Amino acid sequence: MSDSVPLSQPRRFNADMAELTNLLADCRAACLMAGLGTQAMQRAELVLEEAFSNSVHHGYGGNSHLPVWLSHRILPDGLDLVYQDAAPPFDPLHEAALPTDQRPGGVGRVLMKTLPGEASYALLAGRNTLSFRFHQTC
Repeated sequence: MSDSVPLSQPRRFNADMAELTNLLADCRAACLMAGLGTQAMQRAELVLEEAFSNSVHHGYGGNSHLPVWLSHRILPDGLDLVYQDAAPPFDPLHEAALPTDQRPGGVGRVLMKTLPGEASYALLAGRNTLSFRFHQTC
Protein backbone atom coordinates (compact mmCIF):
# COMPACT_ATOMS: atom_id res chain seq x y z
CA MET A 1 0.00 0.00 0.00
CA SER A 2 2.61 2.53 -0.94
CA ASP A 3 1.81 5.70 -2.81
CA SER A 4 3.74 8.77 -3.81
CA VAL A 5 1.82 10.80 -1.20
CA PRO A 6 3.74 10.71 2.10
CA LEU A 7 2.23 9.57 5.38
CA SER A 8 1.35 12.16 7.98
CA GLN A 9 3.60 12.48 11.00
CA PRO A 10 2.60 9.61 13.34
CA ARG A 11 0.66 10.68 16.39
CA ARG A 12 1.51 8.80 19.61
CA PHE A 13 -1.12 7.59 22.06
CA ASN A 14 -0.81 5.68 25.31
CA ALA A 15 -2.09 2.13 25.15
CA ASP A 16 -4.87 2.92 27.60
CA MET A 17 -8.56 2.48 26.81
CA ALA A 18 -9.11 6.04 28.08
CA GLU A 19 -7.15 7.18 24.98
CA LEU A 20 -9.54 5.47 22.54
CA THR A 21 -11.66 8.63 22.20
CA ASN A 22 -8.60 10.63 21.11
CA LEU A 23 -7.47 7.96 18.65
CA LEU A 24 -10.93 7.82 17.07
CA ALA A 25 -11.12 11.62 16.88
CA ASP A 26 -7.90 11.58 14.82
CA CYS A 27 -9.39 8.85 12.66
CA ARG A 28 -12.58 10.86 12.05
CA ALA A 29 -10.60 13.99 11.19
CA ALA A 30 -8.53 12.08 8.62
CA CYS A 31 -11.69 10.47 7.17
CA LEU A 32 -13.31 13.89 6.77
CA MET A 33 -10.19 15.34 5.11
CA ALA A 34 -10.22 12.40 2.68
CA GLY A 35 -13.91 12.86 1.86
CA LEU A 36 -14.98 9.47 3.16
CA GLY A 37 -18.69 8.93 3.63
CA THR A 38 -20.36 7.91 6.86
CA GLN A 39 -20.24 4.17 6.17
CA ALA A 40 -16.53 4.20 5.28
CA MET A 41 -15.78 6.35 8.34
CA GLN A 42 -17.63 3.93 10.62
CA ARG A 43 -15.67 1.02 9.13
CA ALA A 44 -12.41 2.84 9.77
CA GLU A 45 -13.39 3.61 13.36
CA LEU A 46 -14.38 0.00 14.05
CA VAL A 47 -11.15 -1.35 12.58
CA LEU A 48 -9.01 1.05 14.63
CA GLU A 49 -11.00 0.37 17.79
CA GLU A 50 -10.35 -3.34 17.34
CA ALA A 51 -6.62 -2.85 16.63
CA PHE A 52 -6.27 -0.54 19.65
CA SER A 53 -8.19 -2.87 21.96
CA ASN A 54 -5.99 -5.77 20.85
CA SER A 55 -2.84 -3.74 21.55
CA VAL A 56 -4.03 -2.76 25.02
CA HIS A 57 -5.44 -6.12 26.16
CA HIS A 58 -3.32 -8.68 24.30
CA GLY A 59 -0.16 -6.92 23.16
CA TYR A 60 0.60 -4.95 26.30
CA GLY A 61 -1.47 -6.90 28.85
CA GLY A 62 -3.68 -4.02 30.01
CA ASN A 63 -3.82 -0.24 30.18
CA SER A 64 -0.38 1.34 30.14
CA HIS A 65 1.68 4.30 29.02
CA LEU A 66 3.27 2.16 26.31
CA PRO A 67 2.95 3.60 22.80
CA VAL A 68 0.70 3.11 19.82
CA TRP A 69 0.94 5.35 16.77
CA LEU A 70 -1.50 6.42 14.07
CA SER A 71 -0.68 8.10 10.80
CA HIS A 72 -2.64 8.60 7.61
CA ARG A 73 -2.29 9.29 3.91
CA ILE A 74 -4.98 11.15 1.97
CA LEU A 75 -5.53 9.56 -1.45
CA PRO A 76 -7.45 10.85 -4.46
CA ASP A 77 -10.11 8.19 -3.84
CA GLY A 78 -9.79 7.44 -0.14
CA LEU A 79 -7.51 7.11 2.87
CA ASP A 80 -4.70 4.95 4.20
CA LEU A 81 -4.54 4.54 7.98
CA VAL A 82 -1.35 3.12 9.47
CA TYR A 83 -1.59 1.83 13.03
CA GLN A 84 1.48 0.67 14.97
CA ASP A 85 2.39 -0.70 18.38
CA ALA A 86 5.61 -1.93 19.96
CA ALA A 87 4.12 -5.06 21.56
CA PRO A 88 5.61 -8.49 20.79
CA PRO A 89 5.30 -9.30 17.08
CA PHE A 90 1.86 -10.58 16.08
CA ASP A 91 0.02 -10.52 12.75
CA PRO A 92 -3.71 -10.36 13.53
CA LEU A 93 -4.56 -10.67 9.82
CA HIS A 94 -2.82 -14.04 9.42
CA GLU A 95 -5.36 -16.86 9.26
CA ALA A 96 -8.13 -14.53 10.45
CA ALA A 97 -11.30 -16.61 10.26
CA LEU A 98 -14.61 -16.71 12.04
CA PRO A 99 -14.50 -19.09 15.01
CA THR A 100 -16.13 -22.44 14.43
CA ASP A 101 -16.95 -23.05 18.08
CA GLN A 102 -18.62 -21.08 20.86
CA ARG A 103 -15.41 -19.62 22.33
CA PRO A 104 -15.39 -15.82 22.43
CA GLY A 105 -12.88 -13.92 20.34
CA GLY A 106 -11.54 -13.97 16.84
CA VAL A 107 -14.27 -11.93 15.16
CA GLY A 108 -12.31 -8.68 15.49
CA ARG A 109 -9.44 -10.11 13.45
CA VAL A 110 -11.89 -10.89 10.66
CA LEU A 111 -13.30 -7.36 10.84
CA MET A 112 -9.81 -5.86 10.56
CA LYS A 113 -9.16 -7.98 7.49
CA THR A 114 -12.49 -7.53 5.69
CA LEU A 115 -13.88 -4.06 6.51
CA PRO A 116 -11.16 -2.02 4.78
CA GLY A 117 -10.74 -2.16 1.02
CA GLU A 118 -7.22 -3.48 1.71
CA ALA A 119 -5.39 -4.55 4.87
CA SER A 120 -1.80 -5.61 5.46
CA TYR A 121 0.63 -6.35 8.30
CA ALA A 122 4.38 -5.85 8.51
CA LEU A 123 6.92 -5.75 11.30
CA LEU A 124 8.79 -2.48 10.66
CA ALA A 125 11.62 -1.26 12.89
CA GLY A 126 10.33 -3.43 15.74
CA ARG A 127 6.74 -2.18 15.41
CA ASN A 128 3.67 -4.18 14.51
CA THR A 129 2.37 -2.16 11.56
CA LEU A 130 -1.18 -2.52 10.28
CA SER A 131 -2.04 -0.64 7.09
CA PHE A 132 -5.67 -0.17 6.14
CA ARG A 133 -7.03 1.41 2.95
CA PHE A 134 -10.54 2.82 2.90
CA HIS A 135 -12.12 3.98 -0.34
CA GLN A 136 -14.60 6.83 -0.53
CA THR A 137 -17.21 4.37 -1.78
CA CYS A 138 -16.38 1.63 0.78
